[in-house]
Amino acid sequence: MSQSHEDMPSNALLLGILAALMVLLGAAFSLVWLPHGPWKPFLAILIAGAKAALIVWIFMRARYHDHTSWLFIIGGIFWLAILFTLTFADYLTR
Repeated sequence: MSQSHEDMPSNALLLGILAALMVLLGAAFSLVWLPHGPWKPFLAILIAGAKAALIVWIFMRARYHDHTSWLFIIGGIFWLAILFTLTFADYLTR
């Protein structure tokens, strides 16, 4: 599968994504010391989801895939949401 030069993201975009990932890494790292109470796990998952979305969207080029690939991407996200919901429901009832 050959790719033309136009398909490659620009250096400015890649540096912007790197900066965004570093900011999100710093935010995740700061969760260790900042008191957020019961919101800490939810914030950590939100930050991790944002980092994963950036990686999938830019580096895995999900925006250029066909509808079948999007079906599997959305199915995976839906399944992950089910797993998180069941895990948190179990955790909160103990």
